[in-house]
Amino acid sequence: MKKSHDPSTWNEEDWKNYNKPSQEWNAIEWANVYRLYDATQMWELDESLDFDEFKLRVQNDSEFANLHKVKPGMDDPNYNPLS
Repeated sequence: MKKSHDPSTWNEEDWKNYNKPSQEWNAIEWANVYRLYDATQMWELDESLDFDEFKLRVQNDSEFANLHKVKPGMDDPNYNPLS
């Protein structure tokens, strides 16, 4: 079942995952957070970061990290950021 991106529909477990520090993200979560970032960058004029640059920025820039967190459903290897 696809999880909603609407925080008003999230349960306690969704919020726990959303607030999980990036140091605790697994490889699937990292990949999916980056996929969502990359998909949104298609609409921006700025050049997007590659995965390694993105990961470093999430780990070292708290403001950037707050914009890019694990959302419900991002633990699924079949996560689609465009749906």
